[in-house]
Amino acid sequence: VSNESSPAEKLTTESGPLGEQVVMENEIAPLEMKKLETSKITTPTSNNERGK
Repeated sequence: VSNESSPAEKLTTESGPLGEQVVMENEIAPLEMKKLETSKITTPTSNNERGK
């Protein structure tokens, strides 16, 4: 049943406002990844916080 509903969900998300959110996330994701990479280099304390 899930296989039958997935195509319909894709159509609704692509045509609806959710589709725009997906595009925004795809554009923002790389920027956040860069922030995480730079934060690891500039602030090693973040690793200690994750350890806790």
